[in-house]
Amino acid sequence: MALTPPAYGQHDGQTACVPDIGKEVVTREDIFRYGFSRLSDVLALSTLWHTTGLEGFHWQTAPSGFPDGTARWTLYIDDIPVAPRVLGRNRLNALPFSLSDTACIEIVSGMDMEGPALLREGALRIYTKKPEFGLSMEASVAAGNEINDPGPFRYTLPKTINIDRIGPTHTASVSVGKKTWQGHASGRLDEHHVTDAALHDRAWRFYHIPGTQPHIRARTLGFTGAFGPRPRSQRMLAGLSHTGDMAFFPETGFEVPTIHRIALLGAAGTLPLRRDGVLRYGVSSSRDAFELRPNRKDIELDWMQRQFVAEADARVRMLHIGGRARTLRGQTSGLLSDANLFDLRLFGGLNARIRQRGRTRLVLEWIRREGRSGAVLYASMEMQPGARQRLRLAGSYGAAPPDTRSLGLWQERGYRLPYSTFGSAGHDQKPLPRRATVDAGWIHRDPIGISGSVFLFYRGFWNDILPEYAIAWDGDESSFNTTKRLFQGAGGHTGGISGTMALRLSPTLLQRVSGTFEAVRRDGPPWLAYGERIPRLRIAAITTLAATDRFSLSALVRYASATSWPEYREASIEAEEIWPWRLPERFLVDLTASKRMAGDHLNISMGLRNLLNDPVRFHPAGAVFYMEFHLSVVARFTSTAGF
Repeated sequence: MALTPPAYGQHDGQTACVPDIGKEVVTREDIFRYGFSRLSDVLALSTLWHTTGLEGFHWQTAPSGFPDGTARWTLYIDDIPVAPRVLGRNRLNALPFSLSDTACIEIVSGMDMEGPALLREGALRIYTKKPEFGLSMEASVAAGNEINDPGPFRYTLPKTINIDRIGPTHTASVSVGKKTWQGHASGRLDEHHVTDAALHDRAWRFYHIPGTQPHIRARTLGFTGAFGPRPRSQRMLAGLSHTGDMAFFPETGFEVPTIHRIALLGAAGTLPLRRDGVLRYGVSSSRDAFELRPNRKDIELDWMQRQFVAEADARVRMLHIGGRARTLRGQTSGLLSDANLFDLRLFGGLNARIRQRGRTRLVLEWIRREGRSGAVLYASMEMQPGARQRLRLAGSYGAAPPDTRSLGLWQERGYRLPYSTFGSAGHDQKPLPRRATVDAGWIHRDPIGISGSVFLFYRGFWNDILPEYAIAWDGDESSFNTTKRLFQGAGGHTGGISGTMALRLSPTLLQRVSGTFEAVRRDGPPWLAYGERIPRLRIAAITTLAATDRFSLSALVRYASATSWPEYREASIEAEEIWPWRLPERFLVDLTASKRMAGDHLNISMGLRNLLNDPVRFHPAGAVFYMEFHLSVVARFTSTAGF
């Protein structure tokens, strides 16, 4: 496994993808060990982040302390800023990027001591693997079957020999590695079939391609490269993706059969400055286009979004300055009043040493968005009492204009908003949303003994903007009647504690237990669904037995407490078990065996997910998760003799 150099915003002495306070790490070894095939799969290992999904392909994702519509996290691929959402939906699995290209993934919650002030709310950092010297080629296939399905051939393609298959996911890549430059190109063909009966019936009413059943298909091409005097000092990313989706939009009440096209181009790197300074930058341009797949209804959904993001920060001794500029332009077949959004954030601060084992930081961030300005003050302190221990305390407070990256379409379609997200006159005197955050943590790292960490967090929201849904079931149309508005003046407090302990009882046995308890209190109308859907208690326990370095047997046990979804209260029908608005607690057990063969040129993993075969529902609208069998095979060829 090859790790990348320090991440964007990190100092040279800190290595990327090392577990830290409020930071969980998924390595390439973990991906092989648990048979993961999609980017959203890795979030199963996180207890700090909360994820829900309708069909298991697209997810709603939020760091701890940011429930419901308040989640504002950032995505980076090789330090290149990439928009994680479009129209409010997670687009991780639609990006022109494959999990097989990954070296490691950082799941960061809360504030980052080393990163710019822009990252104080959580980030997902993906680092691609460094090509080996010479020419390398890799191919993989992953597939599965749902075991306890209602009946044969109900949901999959008519000519398939399997029953309710999952996937397959095909990937292929070629890499070239030289001393001063590297290149990697990959492609992915990913299929996902709808296996839940309720979701299938709802989607089938609108989706129609002769001879097929409802399914999702993604095709992607991606390229990553690096060059410079230091390995990977300048990096680039380019890609195209085409996803035939069935995207569930609560605003419409059903799955919208869409074609989602993404074009992405970006770069990031470091440049030396005088007086031992360094300049780090990241820039990206993306285009998301939606159009309808063939369907039985005249559904109105067309949207194209262009986004440009540029980030930079410089450090010269104690001084740290930087900022981010973002432009977004939306386009539909109808006339938009003003489809251009511009967001500017600048920050400046001081970093100071506290003797030899401590540091402190004070940063002021200024935010300008849609003609309104705000400011956030950020302070942190870190102490290192021992070589393997670290303590951290960080906090922020400020007011900023609301983030409206996904609201433009709904405003123009007639949904009521507290004021214009495009800066119409007469609404500029509304109070700005205010937020306060506090993080505290301790970590002890011991690679051969016992490691542990504790992370405490608090988030306060005042005068914030949250979405309110009222969802009712329409049995005649097999869809939901949905109304939505944005409620301004919402407030609340979230707080919690997260802990992790990892111990190696013997050279062959590794155990890790992680847990997060999160409590939510809301201020405002009782009908406002604020944090209700987030499990208060989330636990993940992992036991790995590696008799040799080429074979491992892993068990992953997950628990999540019960949740309520108040917006679905009116959607409950006679069959309460089909559309429950209260979801019971979840208890999942996964078992995976992985084997490396032929000198590590062939990796095979087989596993059972939901081994107890207890049906689990993650969302009131679907889908049910039964026991599944998964198989993945990865073949790799490497020529270190050059070419």
